[in-house]
Amino acid sequence: MLTVYRSDDVGAPVLNGYAGSLINVLDACLVNGYGDKPPVGWAKVFSDVNKAVYRPPAGNRFYLRLVDSASYAGQLFGYREMTSVDLGTGAFPASAQLANGVYLYRSNAYSLDARAWLLLATDRVLLMWCGFGYLTHDGVGTSCDSFFFGDCPSFLPNDAGLTLIVGRHANSSSASYTNFANRMSAGGVATGHYLANDFSQFGAAVPCGVLPCSPWNTSTSGSNGPPFPDPITGGLLLDRMRIIELSGGVALIRGFIPGVFNVVHKYPGLHLTRFQGRGLYQGREFLLLQTGGADGRYAVSLHEDDWLVTV
Repeated sequence: MLTVYRSDDVGAPVLNGYAGSLINVLDACLVNGYGDKPPVGWAKVFSDVNKAVYRPPAGNRFYLRLVDSASYAGQLFGYREMTSVDLGTGAFPASAQLANGVYLYRSNAYSLDARAWLLLATDRVLLMWCGFGYLTHDGVGTSCDSFFFGDCPSFLPNDAGLTLIVGRHANSSSASYTNFANRMSAGGVATGHYLANDFSQFGAAVPCGVLPCSPWNTSTSGSNGPPFPDPITGGLLLDRMRIIELSGGVALIRGFIPGVFNVVHKYPGLHLTRFQGRGLYQGREFLLLQTGGADGRYAVSLHEDDWLVTV
């Protein structure tokens, strides 16, 4: 079941610049629920002061480790196995790739001021958007961040390693460190994007990337393309966010990110604008989320079928 959690829900936890507030949000959404929002059934399997390890109830069930001890941002790591809050094997990213994991920037101020956030989750996947410079969702611009963790549909039968983690590759509020939907490239890997292992199923963690929609080769979703609405269809053009990995210098398409779409227009709407799907997506509703770029937007489906981990 797909559940959408928002900072403006009744009873929603507060995200701010202080240590531990990101853990409070994930606890509420994934494990405990709040107000009239039930949790999606993830387990908090290990914890310590400003540290937590979460595990989804279905799929590969790889572990998500959060160190939420610093001001401004939380550090996030994926693991294939874990035996305590600090010990695990099969890290992605591996320590040699990104020793401090990836980051989700939760606030640009060391204060108790609440920050806008939105989280979509299923029993296998979570996507969190954070407006680290905004008290509410109104007037959102470039000061925002996104994080993804979970299983993805694969073009390889019985693929047991297509669990993806995407976040900032440094603890900085600079837009140059914004990765999700803002670092798409036909060339292969992008910083802050990692898979649990390569398509051979035997390797360790591998960097990966997200393929932009040709002929609009752009690094940011929703920053280029035909005018909106599309002159041919009269609607919004969307493209799957396809995951690519390099093998022998060749870019291979491994699968795609569930529930999330590249917007093939420049500035098609404001943050949280809703659109109705057409064609293959008739009867589905989509929500625009602001990327870290000035014009960037990506779309998330509000229909749970688009979040299933099947091709």
